[in-house]
Amino acid sequence: MICPKCDTENPESARYCSHCGTKFEPSHENTLPAEEEQHVESVLFEEVRPYLKILLILLILLIFAYLVLHFWKSAPTAHSYSTTAIVTTTIISNPSNGMAFLGDIKYTSNITLTGNIGATGNVVIEKGVIVTTNGHSIIAGGTLNNQGQIDAGNPGDSAPESTSGKSYPNSYGGSGGAGGGGGGQSESGSVAGNASLSNTEISSWFNGGFINYLTGAGGGGACALNESGGAGGSTTVHGGIVSNVNSFIPCVDSGGSPGASGSYGIYLQGRAIVAGSVSASGLQSAQGQGRDSGGGGGGGVVIFSYGPGGFTSGSYNVAGGAAQQDSGAGGAGQVWIYPYGNSLPINP
Repeated sequence: MICPKCDTENPESARYCSHCGTKFEPSHENTLPAEEEQHVESVLFEEVRPYLKILLILLILLIFAYLVLHFWKSAPTAHSYSTTAIVTTTIISNPSNGMAFLGDIKYTSNITLTGNIGATGNVVIEKGVIVTTNGHSIIAGGTLNNQGQIDAGNPGDSAPESTSGKSYPNSYGGSGGAGGGGGGQSESGSVAGNASLSNTEISSWFNGGFINYLTGAGGGGACALNESGGAGGSTTVHGGIVSNVNSFIPCVDSGGSPGASGSYGIYLQGRAIVAGSVSASGLQSAQGQGRDSGGGGGGGVVIFSYGPGGFTSGSYNVAGGAAQQDSGAGGAGQVWIYPYGNSLPINP
């Protein structure tokens, strides 16, 4: 390259004159390769740009999916009545419709029922827990698993001295024992006859109140001075009556003790039942020193009504209240195990 100022010859690649330092202006031939390179880069970018758009869209979608998943996991879980309910004495109340409906029920502490309990799922009574039914029923659409104890409870209808115990004429529970009178042993209560169970019969008893069909009768009150003891309450068979032996000999007490209460019955239903420990025993009258005692209460009836899931037996106590001084014992209750098949007697 010839310097235009001093005519000194320089290399073609020189940007300044080696003699006078004049800066050389690039010629058209020198700039053409740069423009061609820029054109090539532009063509390449146009070819790549659609793929860059796709990558950008995918990145945005991934970020959005991450945010949705994060907030969904951190959101509070909604609860409903279909979940397992831990039932304690502070939760159960007397239901207005006669039945407390829940999904699954688990009893974790002692409780006395104030209404019938119906579960569309399972009912579990944990080990060491006592559920007192007080004439109410437990009905499970799934398994009724009693690992603790179910007690029937007692009506508390003790007969005053020389009066008859409370009767339940339609019941299959035990009748009451007669109160002590005249220094001779009074008559004990009797076991009622058996019923012919069916879904229709059970449904009818449920609608009419199981108390009327499954409760044991009360014991009669003991005699007051110079009087006879009261008769025991009756059920479907004649109950205990005052013994005729020595009935007119004055009692040695100055005021007879009351008769004892019978036991409520229990109705338990489940597709499968693990019976566990169940008690529906009549009470025993208190005995005072030198006094005749009231009669013992009758035992109640326990019905296990199970479906296709099967039945696992347990231990049961349906005894009548024992005799005390000169009184009669209460009649025993009964335990009925009824396979209802595929049709529910009572819908939970």
